[in-house]
Amino acid sequence: VLDPGTGDPALAGIDTVTVRASEASLADALATAMLVDAERTVSVLESVGAHATARDEHGRWWTTPHWETTS
Repeated sequence: VLDPGTGDPALAGIDTVTVRASEASLADALATAMLVDAERTVSVLESVGAHATARDEHGRWWTTPHWETTS
């Protein structure tokens, strides 16, 4: 995944991410955005009712609120 601002490989510190959203295309777009800029994308996730779980470059896992309660 390339950072559109620089054209260089994205270095957001996220190794893997899974996003749950109302539509697959939205989940795909948000997952890609997380790989480029995780911090900014989290607020977008919340605004569209999507949820994510991710592993950072140090092997730590985190989830957005309500990840466990959605299906």
